[in-house]
Amino acid sequence: MPQSKFVFFTTALFATIAVVYLLVIGKDLILPLVIASLLFYILVMVTRRISEFKICGKQLPSKASALVTVIAAVTAVYALFRLAAGSIYKVVNQAPFYQAKLNGLLEQATTLLAEHNVDATNIFDAISIPSLVGGVADTFTSFTQYATLIVIYTLFIALEYPSFDRKLKALYPSDKSYDDACNTLDNITQDVGKYLKIKSLMSFMTGLLSYAVLAIAGISYAPFWGLVIFALNFIPTVGSILAILMVVPVVIIQLGLITGAFVTAAALIGVQLMIGNVIEPRLMGKSLNLSPLVILLSLAFWGTIWGPIGALLCVPLMVILNITLSKFEQTRSIAIMLSQEGRIRETTPRKKKA
Repeated sequence: MPQSKFVFFTTALFATIAVVYLLVIGKDLILPLVIASLLFYILVMVTRRISEFKICGKQLPSKASALVTVIAAVTAVYALFRLAAGSIYKVVNQAPFYQAKLNGLLEQATTLLAEHNVDATNIFDAISIPSLVGGVADTFTSFTQYATLIVIYTLFIALEYPSFDRKLKALYPSDKSYDDACNTLDNITQDVGKYLKIKSLMSFMTGLLSYAVLAIAGISYAPFWGLVIFALNFIPTVGSILAILMVVPVVIIQLGLITGAFVTAAALIGVQLMIGNVIEPRLMGKSLNLSPLVILLSLAFWGTIWGPIGALLCVPLMVILNITLSKFEQTRSIAIMLSQEGRIRETTPRKKKA
């Protein structure tokens, strides 16, 4: 290996270790900033869409669109917070009762399977409703702890946003370098935006249909479980599995080992499979340009250093990283390895303003 490449890779290795170390020790400061940046991006996108609507043939002014977006966001967050907080408190208090009933059912199932020489003791022993519900409660608590800091960061990002383009021009004086930087940011915006829109829609559909199935079956706290399924669906690969492992035992506990319980469980699994394996892949296509293995490893990495919230953010973070790495010759090979089919998508030219 040439000395220059050796120096580059050595420097890159130490820089990566330093960055990971900073991400771990600076979690309490960096994570709210990342969430605030993503939140601000979503608010900007929604504001632009609202501004496109016409009232009496006229478009809403940008400030009015922003005000509508903020009011709608605050109302939605408040409603979700009230629903989640109240439901979590009730479900956590009921968790020991659910676990006791589940243990009785599992003993029956273990005895039944033992008659057919199947030992399921170790599998059933791993099912703990209090730990599952406690995990949801801990995630909700950790997220709300960041709420004030997220709001402050979002406000400061909003104040900096109008001057961002001027700073970018000062940072890249030449027209070519400025256009390249804008093209890179535009590609990141398009890919992350498409992922968020499709994932949000699919998660909403999954949560809504699951809520409908649970409500029809008469399961207690159906809105809460629908909200949990909606949130877990944002976690790639394992989110659907976690949702099933959390909700199906509750269904069996309430309904018992009867046909209705198995029909309800089958319906919940069917919703997950149909949306997650059929509808979402067709809508998402190959726009993310990320290897499934890379997404799984990213989930493990971000989930390890930032917990459940890191698992939710892993795909947008990897999309940003992959596009950024593809723009530099020294790191282009890494971007190729991260890509889905070994190809780097060409940069979409930025639309010139008339």
